[in-house]
Formats: sequence, C-alpha cells, structure tokens
Amino acid sequence: MQFPLREKIDYVKDRCLNALWMIRNGKFELIIKSALIEINHRTMLLKSLLLHGRNPDYSKLPGSAYVNRRKLVPASYAPTKARRSSLPILQVDRKKVADELNAIISSSEIGDNSQP
Repeated sequence: MQFPLREKIDYVKDRCLNALWMIRNGKFELIIKSALIEINHRTMLLKSLLLHGRNPDYSKLPGSAYVNRRKLVPASYAPTKARRSSLPILQVDRKKVADELNAIISSSEIGDNSQP
C-alpha cells in the first residue's frame, strides 16, 4: 500500500508523461480534451465534498458507480405476470409421411458383406 502523497505524485507523473507524449505526437486537441475531463472530475469531487462532507453516501450521488442501472424509473404502473403460451396443434398427414418413408427405403440399397 502506497502513502497518499506518493499516490498523488505518481498520478501527476503519469499525467505529465501522457502530456509529453501528446505534445510529441501533435495531439493538441487530445491535451485540451484531457484537461477538460480532469477539470470536470475535480469540480465534481469538490461539489460532492461541499454538499456531503468527507464520507458521502455514494449510492445517492448522481452519476455514481453505485447507481442501480436496472431499476425502472419511474416504476412500472402495470406489473406483468408470466403466462404459459398455448401449445401449437400438431397435425400430420400420415399418408404423406408413409409415402416419403417408402420412397427413402426404396431409393436406398443395402449391401451384402458376404461377397469376397
């Protein structure tokens, strides 16, 4: 486990290395976009700190990773019930099936293994 100051230093170091790579490759738009993302992240942290103190209930913060995304908002006013679908009526024409089987049997030849 690293110390909090060491983690912050490593974070700044990584951001500086990324910025240096972006400058070398001419990705100036990416630098601006990354800076805006960082600023947005810091302002959200500051807002949550000011509104909820040091230990906020993260499940109640908007945009939180703890939000249940499967929850229906608003809740369904007409709950559904599981039903079994009706079974299909299977009907077979026996004469057609018998004719097809007889055609298959008559077209196939069964070899005799007794011949040398």
